[in-house]
Amino acid sequence: MARPPYDPLRDFVGIYILCLSPNSIVVHESVPARTLGELIAYAKANPGKLSYGSAGAGTMTNLTGELFKQLIGAPDIVHIPYKGSAPGVADLASGHIPMMTPNLGGTLIDLHRAGKVRILAVTARARLKIAPDIPTALEAGLPGMVAENFNGLFAPAGLPKPIVERFARVTHALMADPEFQKPLIVSGFEVNLTLSLEPSAHALCCLARQPISESSSPTKLRSGPKLYGRPTSNRSSALRY
Repeated sequence: MARPPYDPLRDFVGIYILCLSPNSIVVHESVPARTLGELIAYAKANPGKLSYGSAGAGTMTNLTGELFKQLIGAPDIVHIPYKGSAPGVADLASGHIPMMTPNLGGTLIDLHRAGKVRILAVTARARLKIAPDIPTALEAGLPGMVAENFNGLFAPAGLPKPIVERFARVTHALMADPEFQKPLIVSGFEVNLTLSLEPSAHALCCLARQPISESSSPTKLRSGPKLYGRPTSNRSSALRY
């Protein structure tokens, strides 16, 4: 839908940011890089030799890979789009592709622990509960490498503030339940327990940041803020800081 029949900021009111879902930068165990810095050095020293897999053209994993290429100045890393993350991760573990930028979940963590792949960094602002030993790309020395989905609860604009606040309080209580959190954490989500993280302001911040404008090979990405201007409950942010 090129022109959705709504304005993402005007027509909705944010109630609560439920959780964040960052991606990761992962390589096959044969790639001669044990840190993100070593991967960047390898990519620059071997132009045209690296490729990365994603869950498909235009997906969050694709945008993460393109942001990585932009930030390190390696436009010749080739994009290989898959039909979902699962076949890409399978090919990564088998050594058919050298690198991928998938969401971080239990299966990927298991492959990392088994030595089949190496998760070099997560694209979050802070380390994840599911893998506290894995650094963020920011910690690893790559400023701006933050790429994540956020899942939020929104309602039609005009909903009375007391109702919005009540929904937020009830949702916060649910998200604080350790049993409710467990399946989310195992799936790579970071639960939000901060009422001050206001959804509409977060969405505005995402829309205001500079989007990715490079094209990937073999599939070109659309550029411009419209790529991120869709007010669904699952919003993506692969953006420069």
